[in-house]
Amino acid sequence: MIAGAVLLFLGAPLFAGVLFGHGGVRKSAQFRVLGELMRGVHGSLPRALLMLSFLLIVVGSCVTFAAVGAGDRARAKHCEATCTEAGYSTARIGPNSDRVQSDRTTWFVACICEEPGREPLESRAVTPAP
Repeated sequence: MIAGAVLLFLGAPLFAGVLFGHGGVRKSAQFRVLGELMRGVHGSLPRALLMLSFLLIVVGSCVTFAAVGAGDRARAKHCEATCTEAGYSTARIGPNSDRVQSDRTTWFVACICEEPGREPLESRAVTPAP
């Protein structure tokens, strides 16, 4: 996830720098300048840097969201294993039930184990270490 965030945070300032450096500071001029940069009116280096910034933003976003999804899958799998080990048939991730509305420090993501006829079991949902 860190690699994706680094790529994303390299691409965004690069995009802004190329756009603003060629007259795109005013909102009304940004699309015009972007079109000029894409056509190569300002030269091939700014066009290449703009394309690089787009690539960094897209790849960085994809890597970041893929890592978040992998972490969520691992957390759900760990929750399911915990509930199965405790003898429950259903496992789900959700908000904890004993949250105090005015005190957000009591809020956490919970692993909720459920079984018909039994009291639900709730614990903090954790992502297991790799």
